[in-house]
Amino acid sequence: RAAGVNAIKLYAGNPALNAGAPGSSGNWKQFLDTCYNAGTTPIYVVMFSYVQGDVIAAGGAAYDQYLTDYENLVSSTVNHPAILGYCVGNEIFGGDVTSNSQFWINFGALLNRAKQAGQSQGATAFLMTATNDNYTPTDAWPAIKQGESSGQLNNLDAWGINIYRGPLFGGAGNSAFVQYKDLMTSLNKTKPLILGEWGTPHSTRPIGSQPGYYGQTGTAEVAPINLDYVPQNHMGPGNPY
Repeated sequence: RAAGVNAIKLYAGNPALNAGAPGSSGNWKQFLDTCYNAGTTPIYVVMFSYVQGDVIAAGGAAYDQYLTDYENLVSSTVNHPAILGYCVGNEIFGGDVTSNSQFWINFGALLNRAKQAGQSQGATAFLMTATNDNYTPTDAWPAIKQGESSGQLNNLDAWGINIYRGPLFGGAGNSAFVQYKDLMTSLNKTKPLILGEWGTPHSTRPIGSQPGYYGQTGTAEVAPINLDYVPQNHMGPGNPY
C-alpha cells in the first residue's frame, strides 16, 4: 500500500484446503479484509488456483477436481469487496495443447463453471487467463489466436500476457505495445488485454577486476551473471552487489 500498489495477482489458492461455504471467503478472509482495508486505499486481488494444460486436455478425475476447485474458490470469495477477479490458468498453453480441440472444450467448460459459481452468488466473476509472451511475426500469440477461434471462450473476460522483453519492452522493431495494439484490433476489442506479469532480467555484471562490473567505471563489456549465483556475503552495503 505504501508503494502505491493497488492490485495483486496470486499464484496459489488450494480451494480444497482453503475455500469455505459460499460467501464466507474461507481461510482467505483475514487476508482479503487486510487487502481491502475497509475501503481505504484498498488493494484488489486476482485469485488463482493451480491448473495444468495437459490435465485440462486429458479430462478425467484430476480435471474434475479443477472444476470443483474453481466452483468453490469463486463461490466462496466472489462477493468479497477486495476481489478483482480470477486468473484461470497461467502459462498453461505450452506444448500441443493449443492445437488440441478437446483442450479448448474443457478449458471453456472450466470457465463456464467458474462463471456459474459467481452467478450462484448473484455476482459476475471477472475471469482472465495468462499466456507467455511468445510473439513471432509469423505466429502471433498462438494460444490467443487459437483460443479465440475455438468458439469455447465466451466466459473469458480478458487475456493476460506475461512479458519479459527487458527494460525497453522489446525496443525498436519489436515494440510490445505496437504489437499489442495490433492484437487488440484483431480481437475486435471484445476483450481487454492485461499485462499478467512483466519484468526485466534479474542479472548484473560479475565480480572481478575488469572495468565495467557493478559499481566500477570502465567501458569493457562483461557478460552478465544471474544474481542467484552471487554468494550472499557479496551482497549488501559495502559489498560488490
